[in-house]
Amino acid sequence: MIIQIVHHDIANGMRDAAIARIGAVGELMSRQCGFVFRHVGDAMDNPSRITTVTAWEDAASLEQWNLTRLSMPPQPGNAGKVYVSVSTCSMETLTSS
Repeated sequence: MIIQIVHHDIANGMRDAAIARIGAVGELMSRQCGFVFRHVGDAMDNPSRITTVTAWEDAASLEQWNLTRLSMPPQPGNAGKVYVSVSTCSMETLTSS
């Protein structure tokens, strides 16, 4: 299983747009082959950060999502204005518990 953690640092006044965008992308993800789950939460130490944790069955599923995402039209909100920065970390799980 592949876990991808994404930190979305939100621009001032853009929280509602960020939530809408993250929700729309999550809905599209959930329809992809190999999607397992996605959790969305607020960072406890940073009120302007939303973090998503997404699981994919395997690296091929994540790669297919990335190809699909790159070919999609823009989602609600202009990413350049909604987020100050976005950072991603992906890892392969070593255990299943």
